[in-house]
Order: sequence, then C-alpha cells, then structure tokens
Amino acid sequence: MSYSRLVKEAGAERISSPVANLLVRSNIAYPLSRANLAAGDYTVWGFAWAGEDVIAHVDVSFDAGRTWNPSTLESLRKALTWVKWRWKASRGECSIMSRATDNTGNTQPLVRDPQRLDDSEVNWCRPVVCSVK
Repeated sequence: MSYSRLVKEAGAERISSPVANLLVRSNIAYPLSRANLAAGDYTVWGFAWAGEDVIAHVDVSFDAGRTWNPSTLESLRKALTWVKWRWKASRGECSIMSRATDNTGNTQPLVRDPQRLDDSEVNWCRPVVCSVK
C-alpha cells in the first residue's frame, strides 16, 4: 500500500508527491489530554520519529508554544526508529506541546498545514491540555 500527500492548490486538489519518507514528528504519550493530576512532580514523555533521518532533539513547551525547553532523549537515536524523550513537569494549568527536529534541520510545524487535505501524516504540534494541582 502506498500513500500520497494530497494538497489543495489554486482551488483544486492534487497529489503533491508520493510519501516515501515520513515527516519529522513527536507525540506526547503522558499525560493524556484533559488530565487532572494530583499535586506532585510528573515526567512528561513521548516519542519522536524522523524516518530515514535521525532525531537531533525534542523541545517541550508548557505554555502553548510561547517558550521551549530541551527534553532528555532516552533511547538510541538511529534512522527508522522511534526515540523516547522525557521532561519534568511542574504544578499549574498546562498546554503541553512537543516539537522534534532531525539531524538535517527539519522541524515539526507548530500548526497543521492548511493546504494538506489528507490525514496520513499528521505531524503538527498538537497540544495536550492538563492540570497539575
């Protein structure tokens, strides 16, 4: 099975390119969206992917992308492998986002590309909103 990138251009839909190498991305695995966590320190963690490239770093934001902090990469960084990352959370209302960058400088976009019509490669920084009491 093969996938193609479907885009909207000049009012029409077209296939821009076949998907041969997936786009750089990261996902937050913990906490889940809308979680209400008891008082304490938590480790936010997730995974990042760079396809045939290698994850260089993953940054984490707790304020909806206004400021970013480097995470700790916990697993071996190599091509075609998901890399686990983590970061210590603190108390308060959070809109957590993660943003991966690969060794060639490709970085996850902050928002979904409005021209993309397909869902085969969702790689934008989706926030996880939660509360730590």
